[in-house]
Amino acid sequence: GWYREKGLSPKSYYLVVGRFVPENNYETMIREFMASGSKRDFALVTNVSDKFLEELKRRTGFDKDPRVRFVGTVYDRELLMKIRENAYAYFHGHEVGGTNPSLLEALASTDLNLLLDVGFNREVAEDGALY
Repeated sequence: GWYREKGLSPKSYYLVVGRFVPENNYETMIREFMASGSKRDFALVTNVSDKFLEELKRRTGFDKDPRVRFVGTVYDRELLMKIRENAYAYFHGHEVGGTNPSLLEALASTDLNLLLDVGFNREVAEDGALY
């Protein structure tokens, strides 16, 4: 199934789901994850843009860290729900916008949610996440 194909196993990965754009703070999440020394993987469910991917590669060196895994997009809602439920933790780095559907889904299904500390994330998650 999906886990075998991506080289992941339940509760062994941090997860992010979102559009692959700079304002979602992929660089910060990747850099901090790599610095953490975690034994878990970091699965990024996103549409990859080659230009931004190359920029991130140059800035972070993530391609040399086997724990950082860009796993593509997942449009099957049931599968995506299982991926969220089975994540060790969910990263949410969005810094613009309002109530994000991906954040609501993560709060409903992921045990541990780690959010960028901005006003609208706090308004949505309140005490249900770490910042």
